Amino acid sequence: MHCITYRHYGQAADVLEAVSNYPRAYMDAESDSVLVKVYAASASQHDLKLMEGYFKGPFSRGIGKGGRIPGCSVSGVVTAVGVKVKGLSVGDEVIGMLEKGGALAEFVSAREKCFVLKPKNLTHFFSAALPLAGVAAFHALRNLADIKQNQKVLILNASGGVGTLAVQIAKCMGAHVTGTTSRNMSLVKRRLGADVVFNYKERPWWEAFEGAEFDAIINCGEGGAKCYHHCPLVLKRKTGRYVTLVPDEDEKVSTQRYLSNFFKRNFRSPSSSLPRYRVCKVRVNQKILKTIAHMAQNGRLKPVVDESSFAFSDSGAKLLFGKLAAKSASGKLVMEIDPKLARRMSHEIKPKHCIVGRTDNGAQGFYSSPRSADSFSSQYSPGGALDDKERKRSLNMSKSMKRFSGSIKRGGSSIIGSASLFGRRVSSSGGRIRDKFSRGKNTDIATRQF
Repeated sequence: MHCITYRHYGQAADVLEAVSNYPRAYMDAESDSVLVKVYAASASQHDLKLMEGYFKGPFSRGIGKGGRIPGCSVSGVVTAVGVKVKGLSVGDEVIGMLEKGGALAEFVSAREKCFVLKPKNLTHFFSAALPLAGVAAFHALRNLADIKQNQKVLILNASGGVGTLAVQIAKCMGAHVTGTTSRNMSLVKRRLGADVVFNYKERPWWEAFEGAEFDAIINCGEGGAKCYHHCPLVLKRKTGRYVTLVPDEDEKVSTQRYLSNFFKRNFRSPSSSLPRYRVCKVRVNQKILKTIAHMAQNGRLKPVVDESSFAFSDSGAKLLFGKLAAKSASGKLVMEIDPKLARRMSHEIKPKHCIVGRTDNGAQGFYSSPRSADSFSSQYSPGGALDDKERKRSLNMSKSMKRFSGSIKRGGSSIIGSASLFGRRVSSSGGRIRDKFSRGKNTDIATRQF
């Protein structure tokens, strides 16, 4: 099969190559394995660091004779299943998160728990941006930072592959979201719904937000130990949380330095002002992956894919990882393994449920969104958004309230007639009207947690 692979650690331009005779992905027919034909796949910073040997240690097994295929997120169609597979069948369109990489290939094989059904309203091209980035963002916000409604969250690098999803998920949780970016402020503020957006190229974010008392900081791409050491300036004193998805070291450090930092961050003295240091280690979690797919299916989570196009070749792979290294992407970087099928349209595809990331170099300073957290979370709260009947009922009630108030202003003769606008739902008695009003008002801002 065709694939992108590397046999040595190093820079992408030096080690990546396209192979046409690589052994096809193997699937054990007696297990719960699934064989998937890949239409689109995406890579992440983890793949880049792995290829450059960042995680290479004295006890690592190395690359192996056949080389290693990068990429952890795929979207495609099931071509074969094992006898123990229960939830998937041949022909199902799926998205998946691979435990050991291998996404940039024609076929992939993994256990059933790594795959869920693809959102029907998205093409494979945009669906490939969801698995790894979505699971990472959800795990960081929900399980590690424990975000609650009306809490304040600062998301660093809010325009990256993980950051764009983290902003939307945090808004779904009802949080007040502040995002930092350098060149994509219009994307974060207008399309994703962040309350405040800041250009960190002008001055450091810890100076701009000093004393803001955020409940949590989610580091989605800003490396460097300085991020963690400046947290006390913007976090709440006792309850603030710092969660990072990237190593906070500027470069490789010695074993002694690593152990020293580990104990300082995880075993703090009572007098220390530094928050607890939490690293988001992403593992396959089918439950979270199903939640992400469900949110995308309902239009609550819109994948953001960079406008750049990458061919399924060694040159295309080098361009993709070169842009990853430069950190200049607006959203997720996706490679089309099968260009025709990756962007195939159907009557179920909804282009408004996905976003093409484009670079905006003219952005400066702050932006404060006029949209409140309550209004946004009531519309996009996953699992707790209003269903169609509730939304129609609420809309009809608001229209009736406007007519009723207008009738009162015009005179008492029309009050009795306006009361009949409520129909059988509301009687003319004041108590019943107030009761219905209060319930309708609470329904408008209702949000439920995950």
